[in-house]
Amino acid sequence: KMGMFDSMVKVLRLKDYWPISIWMFCTMAIYLSFGGLWGGPYLIQVYNMTNVEASRILLMIAVGMIIGGPMLGLLSDRIIKRRKIVVNISSIILLLMMSLLYFRISSIPIVGLYLICLGMGMFSVGIVGLGYALIKDLFPIEIAGTSTGIANFFPFFLGALYQPLMGYILELHGTVGGSYTIIGYQNAFLVLLISSIIACISSFFIKEKICRDL
Repeated sequence: KMGMFDSMVKVLRLKDYWPISIWMFCTMAIYLSFGGLWGGPYLIQVYNMTNVEASRILLMIAVGMIIGGPMLGLLSDRIIKRRKIVVNISSIILLLMMSLLYFRISSIPIVGLYLICLGMGMFSVGIVGLGYALIKDLFPIEIAGTSTGIANFFPFFLGALYQPLMGYILELHGTVGGSYTIIGYQNAFLVLLISSIIACISSFFIKEKICRDL
């Protein structure tokens, strides 16, 4: 049996652990920043929506989470039978959505905003379950809990730092009539775009242990 400290050291010293962990951190940071805090003010202040209208669009993130988890799991385990491929495709889609938010900050059609939030729920949160499975497969079953526990810590802890970071960037550009400027939101969303780029690159360095019983 291996102690808790030794298990943690073993997990953190494995180089194959870090691409998955970085990917999970960057994808969850996008959700925690946009879906957790700044999505509502962005829709209300940039698109002049009411609280109710903005809430309906943000609700699609939860819908995407509910649909995405089992759907992507079924796709990876029963159809494609490769988790890494699904993670790669998901990361590319997330990158395209963040590019759209950044480059068309104030001119996305309402339908597009619904689809972006739905996709964010699927490809930023719903996909994370595959990350836990990929990490678990890298280690002996005796320390599977430690490996997934560590993987669960960093995305939430570090991802939560994105919320004040985006707020700081928004404050740098001041306000107009009590609302943040479009340029401020665009620069803040640049953080999410960079995160999606890092996530996409990291996803291609993920090492997958292919299980024959998938």
